[in-house]
Amino acid sequence: MLEAVSDFQGQSFNKLRRSCLRRGALFKDPLFPATNQSLFYKRAPPPGLTWKRPRVSLAWNKSLHG
Repeated sequence: MLEAVSDFQGQSFNKLRRSCLRRGALFKDPLFPATNQSLFYKRAPPPGLTWKRPRVSLAWNKSLHG
């Protein structure tokens, strides 16, 4: 059983999930964008750094989608 999820800065996990599922789109977080500046604000990123999405296991995915 999943624990209750708290909203973060007006972002509701359940609303965001429903919206992404309805649109068939992956979530892009405007508060933590997939940019080098999100991780390396004091220095340059290492050469060849690539942002990637983690793979989601079927069991984890089913627990989120009921």
